[in-house]
Amino acid sequence: MKSRTSLPAIAATLFAILATMLPLAAQELAQPDNKKHHQYQLVDLGTLGGPNSYPAFEAQSLSAAGTFAGLAETAIPDPYDPICFNDDCLVGHAVQWRTGTLTDLGALPGPGDLSSQATWISTNGLIAGLSENGEIDPLVPGFPELRAVLWKHGKITDLGTVGGGYESNAIAVNARGHVVGFATNTVPDDYSILRFPTQTRAFRWQNGVMQDVGTLPGGTDAAALLVNERDQIVGLSYTADSVPPPNLNCGDFPLTLHGFLWDNGKMVDLGTLGGSCTFTYALNNRGQVVGQSTLSGDEASHPYIWERKRMTDLGTLGGTYGFATWLNDSGAVVGSATPQGDQALIAFLWKHGVISNLGTLPGNGCSAADAINSQGQIVGGSGNYDADFFADCNDPVEHAVLWENGKILDLNKFVPPGNDLTLNEAFFINDSGEISGLGTLSNGDQHAFLLIPCGDRGEAKECMDNAESTTAATPGKQAPVNRSVSPLTRGSAGPRDLASGMLRHFGRRVSPK
Repeated sequence: MKSRTSLPAIAATLFAILATMLPLAAQELAQPDNKKHHQYQLVDLGTLGGPNSYPAFEAQSLSAAGTFAGLAETAIPDPYDPICFNDDCLVGHAVQWRTGTLTDLGALPGPGDLSSQATWISTNGLIAGLSENGEIDPLVPGFPELRAVLWKHGKITDLGTVGGGYESNAIAVNARGHVVGFATNTVPDDYSILRFPTQTRAFRWQNGVMQDVGTLPGGTDAAALLVNERDQIVGLSYTADSVPPPNLNCGDFPLTLHGFLWDNGKMVDLGTLGGSCTFTYALNNRGQVVGQSTLSGDEASHPYIWERKRMTDLGTLGGTYGFATWLNDSGAVVGSATPQGDQALIAFLWKHGVISNLGTLPGNGCSAADAINSQGQIVGGSGNYDADFFADCNDPVEHAVLWENGKILDLNKFVPPGNDLTLNEAFFINDSGEISGLGTLSNGDQHAFLLIPCGDRGEAKECMDNAESTTAATPGKQAPVNRSVSPLTRGSAGPRDLASGMLRHFGRRVSPK
């Protein structure tokens, strides 16, 4: 039997709660929901004939109008096996869902059956991602070439590469069609961020031209990860002071990284909270950046918000570790942090200088806050499993949740009776309250899902029925999944592993100890 290299476990890290330390307000947040929420219609996105489909993880996967972007597997065997695009060595394609129709966005033209993936959708429906092109990278024998792409009105455009390189990946796109990401060039580099034989470079694509935006002073490699509507770009870069990471709080990259903000041709170092490394996870339209950074000595890592050349430590819930995952344009931040003892991770909200513990569903030890919209609605998961790193994170099944009006709601209440899907984690919510996430069937297959608000109760029969149901998949049907492994910690990796590894920061998946 051939040994296959494939995508590692797909989801974000796991989080926990220390109930005895919750202040009164946080205890209220953790209570069961006893008030009316919006009623939702569940949409199982399905697949393209294969077993699995996924949203764009830890990214904007819904437009303002509710168009969804993600990936769905086909039943076609991957022609590059054993270097496979997906876990199960099946061809996957970027997909779009809009007004009840799932559309296969296809891949770049080329010989054979090629894979593609959507990584971001803009507020007006432009989709960024990557695609195989049917060629083999001459610098990495056997490894398929990947190209950054943009889908507009269903048409795919190859964005090219930088410096004559062979690999590129589009990470985000704004409403003006300006795309950012990273690419390899042909300059030899023993410390490439992607662990390719050449440098990794941050790019900005605009009007048919891909521009290398450079690095922080003294650095050789960089990656652009986010772009807002002001064309400000955020990413990661080596600096002149980069060294091998002193511990896992700085991830498992070859060298330590700093976050940067690129604005009108100028790149600014975000600095650190006193340690060796900083990571960037979200950017709003005010130019505020959030992520995580190590403190002096690198033994602790805290969430931060950066604005106007100043980094502010958001603190934790009593422990030494945390990170911020998302923020809205008013500056409200969500993320996860440890309580005293660092035995768990728990979702938090930081607003007006105060960090609040969001709690978990009753009986759970962990929770994760992934996104917040302009209305202050927060989505994520409760009941995560990451006991290898956080002892209290030992729940058998994660449930997607919504924090709203001071309460936590299990979104599985909107799964109709007889439906086999357990909603495990909600990754994104747009300003209309539409939610995207990932669920699991009893056979272990994973499907992307949407929850669409229905308006007033009783307005739509299917929503009324769903809201009255408390049936969800039986916890025993789903095995715990340890999702704490970085794509680049393996001896080798498949195309999607390396290409999307920068999308899901490794620092969130390692022990803070």
